[in-house]
Amino acid sequence: METRGRVIGIDIGTTSTKTVVFTEKGKVIASHAIDYPIIQPNVGWAEQDPDVICAAVYKSVSVAIEKGNVLPEDISSIGISTAMHALIAVDENGAPLTRSIIWADNRSTKQSEKLLQQMNGHEIYRR
Repeated sequence: METRGRVIGIDIGTTSTKTVVFTEKGKVIASHAIDYPIIQPNVGWAEQDPDVICAAVYKSVSVAIEKGNVLPEDISSIGISTAMHALIAVDENGAPLTRSIIWADNRSTKQSEKLLQQMNGHEIYRR
């Protein structure tokens, strides 16, 4: 049986990471998902631990390729999708210094409203 030509899709979402292994024709071979929490230390805040998300990605991929009996040389492509925008402060080596402030965080609502009064959204985006 020919096993080459496996495609891996990785969806790094807001509440979980899911990895799916496909044939090049789109047939699902295996999948695995790992959930993780949204941390809400205050009302309107939404954060996540970047190390927890990275670990979930590694584990999800490892388990899915193990379930599908996929060897590294079988993989022809990998697609990655992530959950919207987030902010993480990192050190000079790229290691996280803070939790990730995710798209669902509302702590900057007042600042956003003030910016919108000063200029329109297209101008903000253009900058």
